Amino acid sequence: MKITQLFVLSSLLFVFLSCDNTKKQEANLQKTEKASTSTSKTLDAEYTGILTEQDLMSSNYTNRWFTPRKEQYVPHKPSIKIIEKHINDYDIEVFMGTWCPDSHNEIPRLFSILDEVNYDQDKLTVYTLDRNKQSAENVEKGKDIFNVPTIIFYKNGKEINRFVESPRESLARDMAKIVSGKEYKNIYE
Repeated sequence: MKITQLFVLSSLLFVFLSCDNTKKQEANLQKTEKASTSTSKTLDAEYTGILTEQDLMSSNYTNRWFTPRKEQYVPHKPSIKIIEKHINDYDIEVFMGTWCPDSHNEIPRLFSILDEVNYDQDKLTVYTLDRNKQSAENVEKGKDIFNVPTIIFYKNGKEINRFVESPRESLARDMAKIVSGKEYKNIYE
């Protein structure tokens, strides 16, 4: 009889502690969800609009691919030196798709390169487009955006060159050619 009572009491204690712990976990999860939704955009595969690096890192959808790929990328060091020397002469406009595998590969690399060279991200604008390469704001109109990502480099307000979809060599090597004024043609030229 005492063994049965002891078993029942220990079972009740276990249930009580488990329920209390579950309630604490649920409360913490709700706080985390509330904080993340209040500080970031709701991104998904069809989001269009302007994004920042913080948006890409704080969204549950985009952070699954953005942060790991950014952290794993090791850019070509000689290219970084060339980019660092010239990049501040350029404004950069990016057109990407949160749904696009090529954007998933190249956009984290772009941010890694820009961090490495201390690029002023106030001179960077990132637009996301839907699968038809369109945005609600029509920011892509007149810019010949046929593939994403498209990274356009402007100097003194004039387009100098662009990277389209995939690199010829690597993103860092391609960017080094673009910003140093060497001949560069994207993979569609």
